[in-house]
Amino acid sequence: MLTCPYCRAEAIPKPLPGELSTAEAMELIDGVASFGSPGPILVITGGDPLMRGDLWDLISYASERGIRVSLTPSVTTLLNDTAIRKISEHGVSAVSISIDSPYPEVHDSIRGFSLKG
Repeated sequence: MLTCPYCRAEAIPKPLPGELSTAEAMELIDGVASFGSPGPILVITGGDPLMRGDLWDLISYASERGIRVSLTPSVTTLLNDTAIRKISEHGVSAVSISIDSPYPEVHDSIRGFSLKG
């Protein structure tokens, strides 16, 4: 879990009360699809969207409705080879990640997290 000192949010390992259920998220996607053409890009961000158990279903659902999807995962152990392969397989249009320093120890210090464990 990230503990970035500059973040306004308090990182927690579980969904907040009121977070959209899968059905509610799909309803939101349907609303986005109704915007017409050219359609908007749906940006899925977080926290860390890779923590959502239904993420790939939601991305597929949006893609089936002709909505381009962009993903903003956190640079944690969840962003691994499997996740990167799924990002490609699900046709995500763009991925944005934050790198706070070219030096791993500085990046990890800023993020309060180390990929080294």
